[in-house]
Amino acid sequence: IQIGENVLCVFCTDYQRDENGRTYTPTGADQMDHQNGIWQDVSLVRRPDLYIDDITIRTSVRQNELAVIAVLNNASKRDRVVTPILQVEDQFQPVLSFSSEPVRLEAGQSRQVILTREWSAYQPWSPQNPKLYTLCSRLYEKEGVLDERRDRFGFREVWIEGHRLLLNGEPIHLFGEWCHKSSMDSFRPEYVRQWYRMLKEGNMNYIRTHTYPHPQVWLDLADEMGILVSLESAWFFTHGQALDKEELWKNADQHVRDIIKINKNHPSIILWSVGNEVRWGWNRNLTIQKMPRLRKLYEELDPTRIPYHDGDSSLWDEREQPLISRHYGLECTGEEWWDQSKPLHVGEVGKWHYGQPIDNLIWGDDQIYSSFEACHRSIALECADLAEQARANEVSCFFPWNLSGLDNWRPWETEQSFEWDDYTAPYPKLLRSAPYSSEFAWWQPNSSGYEPGPSFEIMSHAFRPFAVFVREKRGQAFSDQSLRHTFTLINDTGGTVSAWVEVTLSANSAVLWQKKEPITIRHGSTERYAWQLPEIKTDSLLHVLVETRVFNKARIFDRVERRLVILPKSARNAKMALPLIQVYGDGSMSPFLLKHNIQALRLQSLADADPLRSRILLVEKNAIQAGTRQNQELEAFIMRGGRVILLEQSASVFPSLAIDTKPVERVHIRGGQSGLLSELNDDDFQYWGDDPYGRINSDSWVVIKPYRKPEIGDNTIFLHSGYGDFGSGGLLWTPLFETRIGSGLLIACQLRVTEKIFDHPTALKLMYAMLHYAAAWQLPEKTDCAVLGDIDTHFLDALAISRGDTVASQVVLASADIMNKPSLAHDLLKSIARGKTLILQNLDAESAQSLGKVLKKYIQVVPVDTIFNLVRWDDDILLEGISNQETFWLDRAQYSPPQNINQPMTTKLLRCRSAEPLLVSEHDSAWREFFTLGANAEFYRMPVMTHLLWKGEREYASGLLRIPWEQGEILLCQIPFVAGNHHAAVFWNQLLANLNVERTSSLLSGEATITGSQKSDGFPQAVRCLINPSPQMIEQVMSYRSPIEYRLPNDGLTDGFPWQIVATPLGVMKLEQAAENVLITFQIDPGRPRVLQQVVGGLPDPEQQTMLSLRGQGHVAVFVNGSKHDALELGVKGEASAADIDLHQYWNTVVLHWQPRGQSLSMLWHNRQRQPELEFEFQ
Repeated sequence: IQIGENVLCVFCTDYQRDENGRTYTPTGADQMDHQNGIWQDVSLVRRPDLYIDDITIRTSVRQNELAVIAVLNNASKRDRVVTPILQVEDQFQPVLSFSSEPVRLEAGQSRQVILTREWSAYQPWSPQNPKLYTLCSRLYEKEGVLDERRDRFGFREVWIEGHRLLLNGEPIHLFGEWCHKSSMDSFRPEYVRQWYRMLKEGNMNYIRTHTYPHPQVWLDLADEMGILVSLESAWFFTHGQALDKEELWKNADQHVRDIIKINKNHPSIILWSVGNEVRWGWNRNLTIQKMPRLRKLYEELDPTRIPYHDGDSSLWDEREQPLISRHYGLECTGEEWWDQSKPLHVGEVGKWHYGQPIDNLIWGDDQIYSSFEACHRSIALECADLAEQARANEVSCFFPWNLSGLDNWRPWETEQSFEWDDYTAPYPKLLRSAPYSSEFAWWQPNSSGYEPGPSFEIMSHAFRPFAVFVREKRGQAFSDQSLRHTFTLINDTGGTVSAWVEVTLSANSAVLWQKKEPITIRHGSTERYAWQLPEIKTDSLLHVLVETRVFNKARIFDRVERRLVILPKSARNAKMALPLIQVYGDGSMSPFLLKHNIQALRLQSLADADPLRSRILLVEKNAIQAGTRQNQELEAFIMRGGRVILLEQSASVFPSLAIDTKPVERVHIRGGQSGLLSELNDDDFQYWGDDPYGRINSDSWVVIKPYRKPEIGDNTIFLHSGYGDFGSGGLLWTPLFETRIGSGLLIACQLRVTEKIFDHPTALKLMYAMLHYAAAWQLPEKTDCAVLGDIDTHFLDALAISRGDTVASQVVLASADIMNKPSLAHDLLKSIARGKTLILQNLDAESAQSLGKVLKKYIQVVPVDTIFNLVRWDDDILLEGISNQETFWLDRAQYSPPQNINQPMTTKLLRCRSAEPLLVSEHDSAWREFFTLGANAEFYRMPVMTHLLWKGEREYASGLLRIPWEQGEILLCQIPFVAGNHHAAVFWNQLLANLNVERTSSLLSGEATITGSQKSDGFPQAVRCLINPSPQMIEQVMSYRSPIEYRLPNDGLTDGFPWQIVATPLGVMKLEQAAENVLITFQIDPGRPRVLQQVVGGLPDPEQQTMLSLRGQGHVAVFVNGSKHDALELGVKGEASAADIDLHQYWNTVVLHWQPRGQSLSMLWHNRQRQPELEFEFQ
């Protein structure tokens, strides 16, 4: 700096990049992608020639000690002696002073000075009491002050004990959220205050500065308001970084040093996030090799905080990390897999970031296709349940993604303009804020600044400071069953709670049983109780309320209700008035038949079934074998009037209908309310066991392997189900439907009736219902379907629709343009008036006018932008078995396969005052905009949703209308035939079945039965191997042999070592040369759990566990999910088997350590009956 005027130039340029355009530094995301140039406040600091260069403040609650590390810099040309004197101030009042001995600095020397002082009179900083002090540091030279600086700090200490994260010696649980932001609104202090207040009002206390280190105002206000912080680096994925260049890693090291230097004195920061989901990049192997050095650098430079890999700790040996982290998935509860050896940090969870209906169907049924708010409530209900489970398991952090950006409304529809008195004052000076763009109305600083969305209250309740979590959701029992009632008391109130816990059973306002105990629970702690509810004696169905509450004289801390339906135990032995029935299978239903005095004739083959001996045939669990002609045998029986009840199968008897593995705890009724399911309701089809939601191997699953919804056949879908995540769901499955063939019918039931029939009343009631329904069923009168006009008959032929003429057919399907032919239209409508149904397809303005003239009704054709989805207006019987999934043709969902398309449905909708709307356009949602116009993008979603939905329902019109016409009816349908579209096929097939239209072939037609969902031939087509690895590498590989995240493949194992990919045709691996040691690994998704568990009658189930047979020469050690099985010696016969292997649902890790005495090793996975595991998917 020279005397007079000086010019400071700041040169801004793009990042330095390598030859592939990848940067040499971490670059972050969000504002870092949308803003250029200087994005934080910049100050010029004037310093003397000997000054305090840096201050590090470290506080220890355990030692009651304040330590200050001062860096002094002598920039002068002479030696100097100075004395540092430190003073702690509270509201400008000194509370502590101390100093060091005089310090000598040579000319140009920089020196570190450490000053410590015991101090016990402090108030510790915490979210409940964010007490701040100021450290005034002065340098004295010969009685004069050379330099002075002031640093704000809070006295607090964070450390880990076991699985708990401790703040000032007490367990702390972190609840928070964050959202992607593209504008500079969020850099305003008013915005940050409103957001932090929202967190507090939602019972949250924590943020992660996602994808880049945020401006100091975020941290200053977090210090002041008691918000805990994980400060994240600018590592956001690793797609764009030059991972193969050492310069990047040198810059990454400096990035860590800068982060710590700038932010180290903020008491709110308790964690350092090394990066976000760095597994997603162009070279995962380099990421695995290099990234741990950054975590170690954090540990070296700042031992007072905890560094961790947000969402990625599973890439490395988690035994060597202080804290483990997960993103998304049911495993975020910690259930089953977390060993509690160290804290679990869930850094992102919930389904808001894609927020689409297909992934949220367990908690919301198909109304989520018709309502944006219903969809978000279902997301929140699932996430809240996972949150309470995680809290009960003492997971340290649970961080929904997210509420402020993807759920809260933004009803500020006008642009905000700003003028500023002083443009040199701190913080960005926005000139405008676009309509709906900012998450908070920061220009109204005295308001809350936010409008809670559908999820806010649900998640706020999940994070309530004191919570009772009841583990079991089972809602039914028999009167001789003593049910488990496991509950956890969770205290995050900030203080100790002394109270009573009481469980009360009552019915009809009378107390049946009560138990009470005193409790004392410290802040940050939980207590789990496993009480056994008594048997509830009753001779008739009884509704019981189970209330669990915690209270004292001053207040009720929390209460939870659980509702039970108790069925008399005598129902298990009730004699059923049924004729003789035929039974085929392994005898698994024999105990049921005996107890209910049902006379049964056991068959040796389905070909022996004869409707003249008995019209009812019960096919027991897994009696259908793939590749047989059992479908033809059943079809012959049914054609002659037989009624088949087909219980749970792994192979599909329907040649064109797959069985998929989609286990769920809840399914939904869509048909049969006036028939088969007339005595049952939705509550009956949830939680058939005591496990909580989301367990990997759950006793509570209602169904494990449902059928795909059929596209052909005279069917009625009674139940529909679906589970999905990351674009893999939808209501595409049915665990219960009937199909009518000839003079008979078949009820296909994949619900877990066999194993639950004596344990869960619904399984028994459903079995009763199916037997009585089959016995009483009457063949409905059938009709052909006449076709007129420009109708795609190829589509109808694919549905096997029986076509007839307009005279005999009771259903006529016509293109709407025939209404423009007066003579034909007159004759047709005259015929319809005698009690027939006319379906007119694809009306336009001309045909609507022509039809309206004849009917003397005004039918309005409403031109619209392309429509892709329709929703039910009400539950009309005509739509039985049809869900909103079938009229939701928006298949290009986020994370869905790239070949998916959004199928246009129509550009014309209808209105008619005297008509009954059956299907209408969406009016409480905006999925068309969401999936076809980019509104699903996180930056656009809530602006668009608020604009379209905040002020109430959108205008709508009909895609399916019914007009009564004398004794008949006219259906105006704008839904087209689309070849190859599953939704269209299921819709039209079910609609025509509801109109009793006959078929030319059945769902059983075909050459043979099929495997339920074949993924392989029971062996991998390729494996990863290491030939002659060193002992050290063998040990390292073995440390990864257990899968870390069941939802994802074991990337740390597959990408962390120099594996060779070796093809294994027919399951055979061949060595090119002799070797002493070979490590082989692959991963298995079995499609469903293969775990030993109890079954009805104690009969062995060959499908529960699995086996691995090996052929070759040598010694093989088999490891599955970290468990070592018996070492296999491939002796004289050259073969051996590892038996009784448990596999979890999702991904399982297999490691084989082969010490060969030959050149080849053959692998086959099979069940105990030596049938290949065709459902296994290998990777």
